[in-house]
Amino acid sequence: MTIKQAFIFAAGRGERMRPITDSIPKPLVKINGKAIIDYSIEKLSAVKSIEKIIINGFYLADEMEKHLKNLNNPKIIFSREVEKIETGGALVFAQNKIDLNAPLLTVNGDVLWLDEANSDIDLLDKTWQKNDCEILLGLKKTKDYFGYESNENGGDFKLEENGILSKNPQQKLTHAFVGMQIINPKILQKAPAKSFSMSHFYKNALDENGILQGVIGLELEGKYFHIGTPSAIKETEKLIKF
Repeated sequence: MTIKQAFIFAAGRGERMRPITDSIPKPLVKINGKAIIDYSIEKLSAVKSIEKIIINGFYLADEMEKHLKNLNNPKIIFSREVEKIETGGALVFAQNKIDLNAPLLTVNGDVLWLDEANSDIDLLDKTWQKNDCEILLGLKKTKDYFGYESNENGGDFKLEENGILSKNPQQKLTHAFVGMQIINPKILQKAPAKSFSMSHFYKNALDENGILQGVIGLELEGKYFHIGTPSAIKETEKLIKF
């Protein structure tokens, strides 16, 4: 395993999860009595090679920081933001905490997944080692991504052979990004100032034929749950067993 560092995006409010998120950040919403982010922290902490887990906070950052301190996990490093800067901005802001010469696994703070012994992290890591790319996106077929609401094109990308990704509006987009990826942190040196989303890098990677350059995809094997609304909490709890 080459992955030694991870970053969990946990600064957002989760507007569609209101009113629950009026008092807590979305990653602290509980599924079967446990905060969503705790499932990810436990999985990442179980990967022996991962030495640090950087977690950012902005919305109700005091609540997030208090929760993380109570976990008493020595791998966790908290990155407190002073303004809303989105996911890409969060990585730029935390550059002093990131080893820019080593691959970085990033996970959205509201991602919930089931797999065997962190098999998908291992799968991402092995695929990263075999390919020369700047970003490796974890994907699921839209029909297999529980709770995912398809858009007019179906999903986020079309996954071709050898991990090639396309985003042609004339084609049905078969796969959705599940919020887990490996990036080369050096791409942050070409990032815009302050507030921007990670989607900036995907959009900039598109060529004239709708093929992404330097960004590839991998269909993951585990079960992934998109928990976007309060009603999705109960639906997810019915489907999962921990």
